[in-house]
Amino acid sequence: MVNFKLVTPETADTIAQPILTKLQEKFGRLPNFFGALGIDGVSLTSFLALQETLNAQTKFTAREQELLALAVANVNGCHYCVSAHTFTAKRMAGLTEDECTKAQKGEGNDPREKMLMTLAINIVKNHGKLEEDLLEEAKLLGFTESDIVQITLLTALNSFTNWLNNIVDPEIDFPKVSLI
Repeated sequence: MVNFKLVTPETADTIAQPILTKLQEKFGRLPNFFGALGIDGVSLTSFLALQETLNAQTKFTAREQELLALAVANVNGCHYCVSAHTFTAKRMAGLTEDECTKAQKGEGNDPREKMLMTLAINIVKNHGKLEEDLLEEAKLLGFTESDIVQITLLTALNSFTNWLNNIVDPEIDFPKVSLI
């Protein structure tokens, strides 16, 4: 296995250095994911810009975003992201441990939340090719075409972080949660 060396504010390229310093100050430490993403300053900058825009303008709540992130991380087999998103889902979006576990399987009690996860899981598994019946069901639950486009973007952004963590394999620096 190839071992990637995570970067720090001191070892990163000139693009990533100031960003990683700010992230380290914000979190009180530098989460290993950012040490992995910071290997390339352009990727770090681009990811954070897209994430910032989404956070400021998304149609979806923090809870919905975390449900989607947990479902996608589990499908993509990302142990790091399942652990990190379980931590943030409970602390920042108010999800319970049981809701986090169910989200990994795309399950939930709320039909709209379940559809959100089902769409995301199907986007990953089917490379974006969604069945017409599924799209019709989503529209009946109130999802617009715009919502589906944004769900696709959220799924892609989460898949990117999953794939990066699967490649770099940083040590999990959150309480570990098993993949399902």
